[in-house]
Formats: sequence, structure tokens, C-alpha cells
Amino acid sequence: MDRRDGAVAAAGSTAVVKRSHNPYADFRSSMVEMVAGRRLRGADALSELLVWYLSLNSPRHHPAILAAFEDVWEAVLGNDP
Repeated sequence: MDRRDGAVAAAGSTAVVKRSHNPYADFRSSMVEMVAGRRLRGADALSELLVWYLSLNSPRHHPAILAAFEDVWEAVLGNDP
């Protein structure tokens, strides 16, 4: 997937401000929805997804985003880098 496709993966999506008692679970659920809904496959597509989440969210949420992303990565790609 090239960079233009990564942008398309986020196009049409809406960022929502949300308060959460479990940011990890919410980010993971959102990522799973994006992967399934956009049929994202491969390391490049998932990397673009991560960049998108990190760029739209406060650095204080980055640890939860990274933890959720790691789980989604393993579910989609296994242990492949």
C-alpha cells in the first residue's frame, strides 16, 4: 500500500472526542473497526493507521494507542515485522 492509499484509509473517517475509562479498549476497538471496515492488510497499511491515530490524539494517549496497535498488528499480521 502506498502513501496515497494510507490517506484513503483515513478519508471519510471522523475523529470523535470521547472521554473514556479504558482508552486502550476504546482505541483497540476503533482500530479493529477501521481494519475490518477498510479491509486494511499489510505492514504499510497498518503503519499508516498508527500514524493517523498518533497524529489525531494527544501524546498522553500514545501509550494506550501503541499498546492497542500492537495487539491489532499481532492479530492481523502475526509476529511478522
